[in-house]
Amino acid sequence: MKRYNWKNKVISGTGILCAVLLAGCSSQELPSVLFPAAVLEDTSENTAGAADSDSDSESEEATSAIQLDLEQVLAEGLYIDEYYVGGMTIAEARDVLQKAYEEAGQTAATVYWQTNPVKTNLADLGLYWSIDDALSRAATLWQQGNLIRRYKIRQDLTGSEYHLSMKKRLTQSAVENFLTDYVADVYDIAPKDAELTHTGNGFEVSQDEDGLGVDIDATWKKIAMAYAENEDDYTEITVEAELETVRPHCPTDDLKLIKDLLGSSYTDYSVGSATRSVNVEVATDNVSGAIVMPGDTVSVSERMKPRTAENGYQSGGTMVNGVIEDSIGGGICQVSTTLYNALLKAEVQIDERHNHSMVVSYVSPGKDAAVSEDGGKDLVFTNNRETPIYIEGYTDGTNVYFFVYGVEDRPENRKVTFEATETYRKEYAEGGVEVDAYLEKIVTIDGEEVSRVKLHTDHYEPSSRLNGTIN
Repeated sequence: MKRYNWKNKVISGTGILCAVLLAGCSSQELPSVLFPAAVLEDTSENTAGAADSDSDSESEEATSAIQLDLEQVLAEGLYIDEYYVGGMTIAEARDVLQKAYEEAGQTAATVYWQTNPVKTNLADLGLYWSIDDALSRAATLWQQGNLIRRYKIRQDLTGSEYHLSMKKRLTQSAVENFLTDYVADVYDIAPKDAELTHTGNGFEVSQDEDGLGVDIDATWKKIAMAYAENEDDYTEITVEAELETVRPHCPTDDLKLIKDLLGSSYTDYSVGSATRSVNVEVATDNVSGAIVMPGDTVSVSERMKPRTAENGYQSGGTMVNGVIEDSIGGGICQVSTTLYNALLKAEVQIDERHNHSMVVSYVSPGKDAAVSEDGGKDLVFTNNRETPIYIEGYTDGTNVYFFVYGVEDRPENRKVTFEATETYRKEYAEGGVEVDAYLEKIVTIDGEEVSRVKLHTDHYEPSSRLNGTIN
């Protein structure tokens, strides 16, 4: 066949048509017989089995959402991965790929926690094939890319094969859930926290113990890599879980630092019913013994446990909508109030605190801290120190006491006091009182005031006092 030189390029007679088309025709003018809308060039990367994150799924799902013509016939010679789909309709090709996907999903996978095997399959590990994405590309081959690229694909398909690839991978969240629920939760060895006991000679601290657990991220990556190496063989995947030492949350060496009294408070709970006194004692026991590591946050209401008979609580006087009624757990607010004042003196960070709806008898207005399961009130604090603190509380039948221990790092010449001030008080004949008050934190150094900060302002509504003592 005669050859031509065009723009210093040697081209064959069989390729002259492409050059002519490029020189004189737009894509809209090309004969449809040359470029039928049958299928699309494969411009995607083959990332099958790679340790993709779930973030890929949005773009894949968007592509998969393209409406497919299920009756459209795919080009002869076309493969999607190792599966021949040439001459099939989209619906037939999808059935072929879906069946292969379901079979692949039954491929076994075993993760060993040391010598303990945990078996599953690829389907449970979130096996993903981008079937509709691949079919969309197959259905629109020659509709994307430049003319030369389209022509090349046409030539490749003439009497030969053309291959498209699917994305194949495991889903990270599914693998991590499997590792957590069926490996870590079953076989991990939990660390043992040190325990602290206050004796007459100070504090005694027990020895902690390290634990051993699955490194979820490292093990997920090993599983993803094993699948990537084995994605077309469908033979069992076997992986040894990556394990790591798990340090206890409360190490012995850290708890040994606790030795100093940072703040304390007490209130008298002897005025009230016997059942109310029981509630004060039960709540105090529940809150006492809290070891709070740096950065940890504590909900006092949660520490008190649900106020039920099963947890030892009895019916006692409590404030409901501004009046005193008998309800189970009445009296626990005196416990949270006493602890609140000890925490203030220790300068522990207070995250949440609420005043009562009316004044209480055991502290000045502005110094109380109410808790209520139904009312959504809680006392919440965070250890804002670099060392742990220990909360100790006890009762003696008359008073409830709370102590906050830790490492005293405040200068000896620095003193902190808290002053409650009433700005409004009105007494009512029926026995109620209305009060506005605020609480200030005052810091002195060598007896000289250096700061005064208002912590909160409270309003207490008037109400008649019923039998019993306000919670």
